[in-house]
Amino acid sequence: HIIQGRRLNFDEEETEEFNGMTARERRRFNAQPDDNSKIAYFEHS
Repeated sequence: HIIQGRRLNFDEEETEEFNGMTARERRRFNAQPDDNSKIAYFEHS
């Protein structure tokens, strides 16, 4: 998961949030169609 976070250029806070997601949240996150949607997912969650 760390590799994906780096690929999306997460800042420290976003990386922490990503690593703290539950399996269900991560599935929803991974279902986002593209990187921009994935980044927006954090901004709205």
